[in-house]
Amino acid sequence: HFRSTDIWNSASDANVYVSTGWIGRFFNENHSEYPENYPNTENPHPFAITLGKVISETCQGTKSNFSMAVSNPKKPGTALVSNTGEIPANCYGDTLNFVNNTIAQTNAYADVIVNAANAGNTLTDKYQNTGNNKLSGKLRNVAKLISGGLKTKVYVVQLGGFDTHHSQVEEGNVTEGTHSKKLKDLSDSIVAFQDDLELLGIDKKVIGMTYSEFGRQIKSNSARGTDHGDAAPILVFGSNAGQRIAGKNPVISKYLADQSGIPIEFDFRDVYASLLTDWFRASETVTKEVFKKDLKHLKFLKN
Repeated sequence: HFRSTDIWNSASDANVYVSTGWIGRFFNENHSEYPENYPNTENPHPFAITLGKVISETCQGTKSNFSMAVSNPKKPGTALVSNTGEIPANCYGDTLNFVNNTIAQTNAYADVIVNAANAGNTLTDKYQNTGNNKLSGKLRNVAKLISGGLKTKVYVVQLGGFDTHHSQVEEGNVTEGTHSKKLKDLSDSIVAFQDDLELLGIDKKVIGMTYSEFGRQIKSNSARGTDHGDAAPILVFGSNAGQRIAGKNPVISKYLADQSGIPIEFDFRDVYASLLTDWFRASETVTKEVFKKDLKHLKFLKN
């Protein structure tokens, strides 16, 4: 689990270990001095926000993580400066300065987040199960922050529970079970979020993408579940997304070897790189620097 998540977040080869995330490296191209002297007049808002308690490793830069973890946008959390007196000019003072600067940065970002949360709105009645720790609630908060004027470029949300080694389907009814319920939660949450964006008139500003740590095997196990597989789907959604399926419809044989998985058709980094190029308008040079290789451009946006 941990290694596969590392690969998806860092966009590394399976045999290469990278300590930065692909979004973090992209931000680092133009903001290599971050977090020193941030926020500032040109960049007063967080670069990325993870809706939850733990920052996303996709946003890990060379010096610091570009994302800020926020569970409740109206109460993002602030801290007190540890020392306001004279700070010694030694290694202890350097450490204390770092802590004080980090606290000041966090507090400054917290102010703009609270202002956006208070100014933002939500208009749809389709959100269900909307606690701050639920996917629907996280996406509602994203819509509220965007509509409230926050200029954050990347928002990360998470929905767990897809590691269905058992009870993926119900006995005697393969259309019901854990997997079906999780997909319904994902689908309903995205539908509500998209409807909210459209009602708020900000849907053209947002593109969404899903990814998981790995796929599932084709053949079920003895516990009515499936084990870890090779390929996994990626969904790109939003008003600017083209409505099509990329890739061939898999043909599944009646006679499956143990641990068979759906063949991989696309390098997942092709999707990442295409988003940087078409959505974030990254140059070919920057995209190549982020991924350290040439990747295939996939046309999945309308314009």
